[in-house]
Amino acid sequence: MPYRDEYTRPIGSAEREAVYSVDARDVVPGPYQAVVVAPTAQRIAVNVKVTQSPLRLQLGREKDRAVARLTNLTTAPVRTDLALLIGGGERIETVVARGSGVREIPFVAPAWAKAVVVDLTMERAQWSRFTDFGVTLFDSVGRQIEKQPLNYAFGRLQAKLPDDHGTMPIRLALFPGFADPNGEENWTLRASIRLYADSAVALDPATPADSALTLAPGKSSSVGFTLSESPWPLGDGFFPLGVLVARAEEHSWTREGGLPLPNPPMMR
Repeated sequence: MPYRDEYTRPIGSAEREAVYSVDARDVVPGPYQAVVVAPTAQRIAVNVKVTQSPLRLQLGREKDRAVARLTNLTTAPVRTDLALLIGGGERIETVVARGSGVREIPFVAPAWAKAVVVDLTMERAQWSRFTDFGVTLFDSVGRQIEKQPLNYAFGRLQAKLPDDHGTMPIRLALFPGFADPNGEENWTLRASIRLYADSAVALDPATPADSALTLAPGKSSSVGFTLSESPWPLGDGFFPLGVLVARAEEHSWTREGGLPLPNPPMMR
């Protein structure tokens, strides 16, 4: 399972450990593999340690509340301190297209946005039809901000925005390349566009005592947080981006996710 952020890191002595912290939204079922490459022909010894969160973290929204749901996955009680932060905004786009023509998703990065991260996901069955898939961010005059090839059925593009950029129109351009250049096949892709501020803002728990919990083995609990207006003006289609932090067993575990308004009940 490819790591979605930085793929390679140097290692050496104990002071040069390669530590990968995986957010809960990136943890998906499947095999994981660590690949170590020696810089010379000499043999090296490597220790690999995986520390798994004792909690399953879920994040959602109910009207004017953000709701964190935690489940103890262990056979012992787990005590955790909770915090929920707003770190920016998220917008979800679903692209339904045909053929290899370029597709673009325009959006606006407000002046407060310091970075943009785009996650792209498609069904794995579709991926075998592509030989390459380019992803590029352009500014309003066509200058390239960042590019990243999609090498799997999912991928991530990260870009730091220029300082003092003001309100900045951006285009996310998708360049699909089919194995059959004459093919006019249908394809679908989901794009998560996240804008990050330079600092996050903490939300108040609905009940102060909810900031600390002890969960019995196998049990779940939900905690509400008061969701007020975003501390920053969000662009069209963007909703607050929440970051749930659970401190347990000397580690901080996180779950990041957008907090869109719940869908209204269907009219009968």
